[in-house]
Amino acid sequence: MARETKAAKAARVGALCAEYSRLTEQIAKNESDLKTIKEQLRECDSGSYGDWSLGFGKPRVILDQSAVRQAYAERGEPVPMTSTTPPLNVKPKG
Repeated sequence: MARETKAAKAARVGALCAEYSRLTEQIAKNESDLKTIKEQLRECDSGSYGDWSLGFGKPRVILDQSAVRQAYAERGEPVPMTSTTPPLNVKPKG
């Protein structure tokens, strides 16, 4: 298999960056729209609405990070931490 040239790699990665940027902008817009719609739907009752049915699942039980941090601080212990994968920073030049 032939090696990728520097110019070909720059073009390929540039195209990936452009597509990544386009998709993340689209996701941000969609998430904003979904948040607005969710707020409106949460004000409605469960039931049938035309071709759609609306219902609500069970709430999840999740870790109360604030309370855990406070409990560790009261004991004078550091909170166990882990590192994440670094985020991508994709933006156009200039």
